Amino acid sequence: MIKACWAPCKRALQRFSHWLWKYFKPQHPDPETASPLAWRTAFERIVYGLCAVLLIAAASLAWRAWKRRGVVPKVEAEPVCAIPDLRSEHVTADQLPEDRWIELAEQLAARGEFRLSLRALYLAGLAHLGARELVTIAQAKSNNEFSRELYRRARSQPELLSAFGESVQAFERVWYGTGEATPETVERYGANLQRIRAC
Repeated sequence: MIKACWAPCKRALQRFSHWLWKYFKPQHPDPETASPLAWRTAFERIVYGLCAVLLIAAASLAWRAWKRRGVVPKVEAEPVCAIPDLRSEHVTADQLPEDRWIELAEQLAARGEFRLSLRALYLAGLAHLGARELVTIAQAKSNNEFSRELYRRARSQPELLSAFGESVQAFERVWYGTGEATPETVERYGANLQRIRAC
């Protein structure tokens, strides 16, 4: 099969070299150094060599392209935090980072779910205090227990204690009491959260 394929290729190369020979053959070859036949043989070998180099280069490029075709780029999987159900009493502040709670609160407020937005902000405050190791997040703890723990660990920071106390009262008034959650309520609560974060 290779011989059968090579025969027409060889004829094509010979025709190509003959065509080139017409334009590049020496007009006055030196009879002492080479005969016209020798010049022509050398010329054909040069043409064959150039064609071989071109074929090798083309085959190399084709091989590289074929190898790259099967390569699938690796995609690093990033963990996606599941959004907790804020209506559940089993939600804890350590289920999301502080900034993610704030982002969730903004999304809920934009949808008009101000009560849930308020709870997300409250959990953001607890997450912030937990990250500073001023409280230890635990599902069984009540808000009063968080307040007492914060007092023990941050009694030298009255501004922080005052801001967190207001945060707990405002949250419990809406979440457990009859207080209404409005855009203004959420805005005031967000401002109080900034006080906690700044202390």
